[in-house]
Amino acid sequence: MKSFISLALVALLLLLPLGEKVARQALAASGKPIALKAGVAAPDFTLKTPQGKSLSLKSFRGKPVLLNFWATWCGPCVEEMPFFQQLAKEWADRGLVVLGVNEGDGASKVTGFMQRYGLTFPMVLDPDQEVSRLYSVRFMPTSVLVDKDGIIQAVSFGGFESKEQLVAKMLSRLNK
Repeated sequence: MKSFISLALVALLLLLPLGEKVARQALAASGKPIALKAGVAAPDFTLKTPQGKSLSLKSFRGKPVLLNFWATWCGPCVEEMPFFQQLAKEWADRGLVVLGVNEGDGASKVTGFMQRYGLTFPMVLDPDQEVSRLYSVRFMPTSVLVDKDGIIQAVSFGGFESKEQLVAKMLSRLNK
């Protein structure tokens, strides 16, 4: 009896992390807002690009994704966009995908913004802020680093003052 209890305890300890991962993924798939913090499964979403193409977070599975929730009227959002563009180019060979999630601006406004600032990384439109609510975004800009397995690794509220600050706060977690 004692060995059975020991064996059951060992099995439980080995399966606990797997159960936690499954529970996180089930919660993310539920469509309910999440607690925006590291260690939580990133909810999947599908939004349209300014060109009308559907793009989902899960289409990038296997690659780390840096989500940036922003708007054209947000001063700090505008100031940090060049840093995200630089990262998109400099970290592409490491598999990083930078994905902008625009809150509430129309396709033509976002397209004009992208052209004006020379932004080439993917951008999606969240016209009704459904994805922002799903991610419990309350401040703009908000950045979320999702690892290749779909788990949130870092969250930052507010703008970055430099590319180096962005790398130190968000992307340093990719090397761990």
